[in-house]
Amino acid sequence: TTPGVYAGLSTDCASCHLDTYQATTAPNHAAAGFPTTCASCHGTATWGDGTFTHPSSFPLTNSHAGHQCSVCHTTPGTFAGLSNQCITCHQSDFQRGHNGQGSTNCAQCHNTRNWD
Repeated sequence: TTPGVYAGLSTDCASCHLDTYQATTAPNHAAAGFPTTCASCHGTATWGDGTFTHPSSFPLTNSHAGHQCSVCHTTPGTFAGLSNQCITCHQSDFQRGHNGQGSTNCAQCHNTRNWD
C-alpha cells in the first residue's frame, strides 16, 4: 500500500493495524480475546488508553475504579472467569479486621465507597 492513499482499502482497523493489536501487552489484547474492532474501545482522534466498560457482574465503583487491569487480573491474559467475591482479593483484610472470624460476605457491612 502507498502511505496516505486509502481509496479502495478496507475500513477495518485490523486490516492495517493487526500487528499493533497483536503486540499490545497492557493488556494483551490477543490473549484476552479482545475483538479487532478497535473502535469499540478506541477513537481515531484520541487513541490513548481506550475505554472499556467493565461487566456489570463486577462494576468498578469508588475504590475499585481507576486501577490498571493488572492490579486485579494478576494472571497475564486472564480476564474472564474471575470470582466477584470480595474475600477472593481481600482475605488479608478479613484476617486483619475480623481475625478470620464471622461472615466472609463483606457486602453485608461494607461497600466500595465506605469500607469502614
